[in-house]
Amino acid sequence: MRTAYFFLCLAVFGMVKGQNLVPNPSFEQIDSCPNNFSAIGSAPPWRTFRGSADLFNVCDTVGYVDVPLNGFGFQYPFEGNGYAGLISFLPGDSASREFMGADLLSALTPGVPVYISFRLAVGGWGLFAPQPDQSCSGVGVFFSTVPFLHINGIDPLPLWAVLSIESAPTDTVDWILVSGMFIPDSAYTQIVIGNPLSQSQLDIVLLDSSSVGNAGGYVFIDAVRVSEVPGVCPLATEIDRDDENPELVIAPNPCTEEVLISTKGIAPRPTSYMLYDGRGTVVEKGELIWRGDSAMMNTRGWPTGLLALVAFDNSGAKARVAIIHIGQ
Repeated sequence: MRTAYFFLCLAVFGMVKGQNLVPNPSFEQIDSCPNNFSAIGSAPPWRTFRGSADLFNVCDTVGYVDVPLNGFGFQYPFEGNGYAGLISFLPGDSASREFMGADLLSALTPGVPVYISFRLAVGGWGLFAPQPDQSCSGVGVFFSTVPFLHINGIDPLPLWAVLSIESAPTDTVDWILVSGMFIPDSAYTQIVIGNPLSQSQLDIVLLDSSSVGNAGGYVFIDAVRVSEVPGVCPLATEIDRDDENPELVIAPNPCTEEVLISTKGIAPRPTSYMLYDGRGTVVEKGELIWRGDSAMMNTRGWPTGLLALVAFDNSGAKARVAIIHIGQ
């Protein structure tokens, strides 16, 4: 009986570690309908960690936090009936940023890579004035071993994120995928979302040319995912690439020491490559040596994380593929 209980616990633990570790990832489970701002706590276990993060849902009858039109913008959910929102930037500020967070379903395992993704949409042009009229980089995810409670808003910013958007988004219509990989150094139990970087670290863009840039920035957040298993989180990079490209195949992916590249119908075959990191920096380039239908590449010197391989023939770029390198 004790043995059966052990294997049952092991199976349940494996299921938890293999799924999305973020509870209520799209803010759909609510204990009460929000009808005003600062109500992220109505989608437990999400709560404000700093400032007063907001919850938006189609159930609102007042209109302030309705969907799609609300006080901070016009946006349909990426999925479901609602989403969260927070102040990403105010001119000259470091204190007025907002953070929201939640307990992960299980602690992250030090040394075991996790994949992270969330959807972000730019706020603005809602019911109230002045509207958020700026966009900035820096909105992202970091983790904590304790609830990151900075409600008074005067504590120093963390100044680090395991994943953040690298440039100020200017698309005011669509949801943007922000994603990547992180190797934990601690058994983190809390996920935190917000903009933890200093103003000097940010790319800031004025979205409304008729404005003076005093209203700051606001973002909507939806579909938050964290998992130790590839495939649970959709992955993207700001590097130009084609996720649906079937012609260049990398295996294994994620990789540690080497990868095998094969092709499907590319003629002529690529003869060289360039490898980019998540910031768009070239980290390696070289020749592709084909043996039959495949080419082997040594990856030991590659940086850890999400990379993009672009293959070239004499006419230019031929194929692109995303690679996750987790090191040894």
